[in-house]
Amino acid sequence: MNSWTSPTTLQPRHTSTKARTRFDMPSLRDILSDSFLISASEAEPENHKGRAFPHSSPIPNPSAKGDAQNTSIWYWTHDSINKVSNVYCKVRTMGHMSMMVCNQIIWEKISINLEQTQIELPFSDEFLIKRHYLNNGSVQDGTAKFWPLKANTDVSFLVVLGYQLGSGNRLEPIPAEYYNHPNFMPSHGPLSRIAERLIEEVAKKAHKGEKLSAFLAKKRVIVCLSLVCCKERDDWDPGNLLDAARIYPHMMVMTNFDMDESKGEKIESKLLISRPPASTMKCHGQEDAMNEEIVPILVSDRNDTTTLLKDRKFVDKMKQEGREALLSQMRADQADEDPWVIPNLPYWDNLFSYYDVNPSIRARYNVVDPGKDLRYTLNNVKYANGYGPYVIKLPRQGEFDNLHLAPTMKMPYEPYEKIARLSDPGQYHALGLDHIAMAPFCAHDCLHTHWRWSDLSTKKQVLGWGPQGANSHAGAPLVPLNQKVDIELTGSGVRIYTTISHDLKNCRGYWQIINAQAFAYSIGYDFQGSLASLGSDWWEYYLKLRYRFDLDKGIKLIERVQIKNLAALRG
Repeated sequence: MNSWTSPTTLQPRHTSTKARTRFDMPSLRDILSDSFLISASEAEPENHKGRAFPHSSPIPNPSAKGDAQNTSIWYWTHDSINKVSNVYCKVRTMGHMSMMVCNQIIWEKISINLEQTQIELPFSDEFLIKRHYLNNGSVQDGTAKFWPLKANTDVSFLVVLGYQLGSGNRLEPIPAEYYNHPNFMPSHGPLSRIAERLIEEVAKKAHKGEKLSAFLAKKRVIVCLSLVCCKERDDWDPGNLLDAARIYPHMMVMTNFDMDESKGEKIESKLLISRPPASTMKCHGQEDAMNEEIVPILVSDRNDTTTLLKDRKFVDKMKQEGREALLSQMRADQADEDPWVIPNLPYWDNLFSYYDVNPSIRARYNVVDPGKDLRYTLNNVKYANGYGPYVIKLPRQGEFDNLHLAPTMKMPYEPYEKIARLSDPGQYHALGLDHIAMAPFCAHDCLHTHWRWSDLSTKKQVLGWGPQGANSHAGAPLVPLNQKVDIELTGSGVRIYTTISHDLKNCRGYWQIINAQAFAYSIGYDFQGSLASLGSDWWEYYLKLRYRFDLDKGIKLIERVQIKNLAALRG
């Protein structure tokens, strides 16, 4: 097993060894400067190409007195080019106990559809160009093109692969003389502009009686597979209530040619995030309130009614159908305050449009769709807080917005018998008291991701991709505008399918960032005291956030979000 090698200074990053002219094109080094790992490093890390796998990162030894935002907590084993296993995090609030966050992450597939042929790009040594590891790094707010949030990075890696298409679209490795050339990849921009520059250069050479040498490059594709682990921060949710450590298992794809989506040309990927089937967390002495099995829940966030009320076509339609009462209800529901801000209690009916706490395993769910527009459904849900029976969906919003992979909690049987004055175990199970979903905070052994947050908050960390790029548009998905994302639940994990088939006519020389949104692992919390009115035990917090209690006859739980037609809501 290889030992860890610290980053070695080769050349300062973001610099070039040649004098740039207006006809120069980016080098491989230039385009990699936009990657998360290189953006976070003070110098270009050493290239580990040719060294044997597996490669294990060092096991950190965090101090209880250390600054959490600058403390290393992650470690893992890089088994092969496209697989990492045993991803652990040392959790501060558990005495820096080592928790297995993922038993494996596999970058399963990248393919390109060209001329009605699917070309799958193999993740093999034959096509490997670079392999970088970084121990520590940092990205300042707003300084990285695709990663605008402030981050202190922990152990991370970047693998770079290169492919070129020979005759009959046969895959070949890119020769080193080409990927080391200072003019490796075409600049991103309209072809007309490039042609104008070429004509100008030819004219200059001709005027001087000189020749201009040029060559027609083969079609080339650069693929990056990367895992960037970040140290703890409190900027995951809109209320800055949860202390979490982000991880970014992602891919980047760049071509030196444009693609034609009208001919079915596209880029597709597949990524597997797998958690262990059972949790080993010891929950502050509440072991009798924790279940071991790690299970998924899917949630859709509530949107601001103002968005739909600004749509003149919608307002006119409601008036034509005699629904003035609904319009009045929507105006009354307009949020004056962000529901994530304490002392507003984060009841499920304040935050969620709907959810599925028992989603189907192996089923496919769409979570981002560039073909979806602003839309709404009526009378498929009822909210206990008095909100109107409508759900608003924003452009590109899919069936669900976020996924939690975590154990459930349970009400210990002894207090159930005391409160309910019943001893029927069947009713205890029927009420769901033995499987209490942790939401919205999900503070114990929880790995979760958001493809989108509600537009009720404008905090930078929850803004999605808009025309100005990442973290710029409230309520938008956290993935680029041209991507469709589907997921398949695998039990304690998720397989993410990304399809890029929009806006590819000028894609050459531009990175397609896949799985740009982070996953976050819960470390701590800053809200328990604010929820004291809900009880003294964690299971009781989560239970009361989802349900109202009726104790007149034994025990009766009333859903705060009463779903009538989940299939209609998901549309």
